[in-house]
Amino acid sequence: ESILRAMSFTDNFARLVVLAGHGANVVNNPFASGLQCGACGGYSGEVNARLLAGLLNSTEVRDGLIARGIVVPKDTLFVAALHDTTTDEITLYTQDCVSSAHSVDLKKAGDWFKSAGSVTRGERALRLPRAADHTDVR
Repeated sequence: ESILRAMSFTDNFARLVVLAGHGANVVNNPFASGLQCGACGGYSGEVNARLLAGLLNSTEVRDGLIARGIVVPKDTLFVAALHDTTTDEITLYTQDCVSSAHSVDLKKAGDWFKSAGSVTRGERALRLPRAADHTDVR
């Protein structure tokens, strides 16, 4: 309840809610923890997103939320994700919340995230020296 209220997220739930943590894909970098989530103590926000999605998909938790004035529709699925801030790729942790009823929604979200990452990398590439166009290098 406290987490949802802190995010002002207490009604109008979508059918699919993505809870994304963020982190940085870095290797052999002495400043690696500084590139991760500060709120997560210099680690990726993946664990927190996965834990919260699992809790909010729990029938018992949802029943408890109703008693506190927050009604999450039965067809709402929470799925955790990780936004890699160095590559702008988003990983959806669909294996944590298997739902055949949401397979189309999850596929669509994955496609949107893939497209958004490509556009973002292209825009960022234009700011690099000698950048000619915004084509995705992946």
